[in-house]
Amino acid sequence: PLNDEDKKKIAVFNRDNEKALCIIGLTLSDQQLVHISGEESAAKCWDILKKIYVRDSVGAHIHLTRKQFRARLLKGGDMLAHLEFMKKTLQQLQEKELIF
Repeated sequence: PLNDEDKKKIAVFNRDNEKALCIIGLTLSDQQLVHISGEESAAKCWDILKKIYVRDSVGAHIHLTRKQFRARLLKGGDMLAHLEFMKKTLQQLQEKELIF
């Protein structure tokens, strides 16, 4: 038997899960929604979407690292745009926790 505190925790979890499902559902396009239709767990939806849309960590690391190392500022090029590109690529590596 559950006590009142456990019931409250379950209610809060269910409320948060519903909120997360709503946010995920409202964010996705119709073509993306088909992948998670019928799922009742936000965590399960997130895992499904990650498997479909997130590159594997090694492949992503190689791709982003190559992208950064191949970047060149051409003679007469826009220095600010080049620095923004480098900063963005570095942030992508950091966000994916791919900087070893």
